[in-house]
Amino acid sequence: MRSERWSGLVTQVLTAKAALSVEERRAIFDAARENVPGGPGDLAALVETVGRHAYRVTDPQVARLVASGRNEDEVYDAIVVTAFGAAQRRLDVALGAMGRS
Repeated sequence: MRSERWSGLVTQVLTAKAALSVEERRAIFDAARENVPGGPGDLAALVETVGRHAYRVTDPQVARLVASGRNEDEVYDAIVVTAFGAAQRRLDVALGAMGRS
């Protein structure tokens, strides 16, 4: 049951109406899940920071993205999707360690 809820939530995050396209969100999620650099070019550094060390995201980093043409909703979407991708990676590792891959 929990797995179905998690999968449904991930599907909603990736496909619901949002500021970023489904393709951008999928690329961000996959990069965070695989713990590799990725995502749309201007968001790649943010994706890497959030995926590995979310506490290191700074206001100036977000401000640079907004100044370069991204709006705050797009940045927010990128942060949320990255967090879900990183959570999926950690969940997969935990389940693998318990022999439940």
